[in-house]
Amino acid sequence: MKYIFSLWLLLFTTPCFANTVVLGWNPSNDVIGYKIYQSTTGVKPYTQIGTSTLAGYTIPNLEDGVQYYFAVTAYNQYTESDYSNVVQLEIPYSPTDLVLILDNLSLSGINKIIIRPR
Repeated sequence: MKYIFSLWLLLFTTPCFANTVVLGWNPSNDVIGYKIYQSTTGVKPYTQIGTSTLAGYTIPNLEDGVQYYFAVTAYNQYTESDYSNVVQLEIPYSPTDLVLILDNLSLSGINKIIIRPR
């Protein structure tokens, strides 16, 4: 069984949906559901993180600064399809997550420290 469908994503970084990704794809005919897979290395096989009977899936609480790879398969009572196209996403660091503590530190000759999220 080889179903070809397109996988896309939306990333929410607002406080009420912090680091939440919504995956969506074109539905396939003759399927029972879809299996959602994730990796942080991009190396297959990915880890199954959920299933859906709809053409979408929400993944909350992703970690700042981590590179994620997502893929979906369709399945029926007989078999499972190949992975969909893989979507790649790096969750950006939130500026509120940066903390600098300088305690009893001598910075002779240094008058400025610049910190930038990567």
